[in-house]
Amino acid sequence: MIVSTVLCYPFFVGSILFPPFPLVVRLVVLVCTLFMFAYLLSIPEVAILVYGFWSVVGTLGLLLWPGIGLLSLAGVVLVVATWVPLGVSILTFRILRP
Repeated sequence: MIVSTVLCYPFFVGSILFPPFPLVVRLVVLVCTLFMFAYLLSIPEVAILVYGFWSVVGTLGLLLWPGIGLLSLAGVVLVVATWVPLGVSILTFRILRP
């Protein structure tokens, strides 16, 4: 489950933001991504691994990619798509398993 979630998550986020896809398709993928996020929050250890991995990899990719900063559109999407769910997952872990 961890491997499939780690591999699928960036494709879900990319599909939501990819303009050539029809709006209905993007909305369906958005709902699926939200369900996946809710499911992962029920297992906060896995959620921390998934979102932590993509937070580190994404941030390193942004820092190493010339011309793209953390305050650009790609940087804001990265923060919203990885660091915010990571923070929520850590809070859920702290609440459920003190």
